[in-house]
Amino acid sequence: MKSYFFRLTALLIVLLIYQSICLAQGTTGSISGTIADPNGAVVSGASITIRNVETNAAFNAVTTNNGTFTVPALPTGTYQVTVTANGFK
Repeated sequence: MKSYFFRLTALLIVLLIYQSICLAQGTTGSISGTIADPNGAVVSGASITIRNVETNAAFNAVTTNNGTFTVPALPTGTYQVTVTANGFK
């Protein structure tokens, strides 16, 4: 009985460690930043397009009044980021 209890406890410990390792493996990420002009002034209302290079899936955002943006929950992969704003080339 003591051997059975020891084996069961050891198995539970191994499973808990394995679970914590698996949960640490993220499958999503985020991209965030601040858009500024060449003089360092922030650009509000800029359109951000984040395109997954492999799947061509596009995610969009718009900068806030302080020039920041965040696109959460992006699947892992390689992305191309494009920024457009009125008055800028």
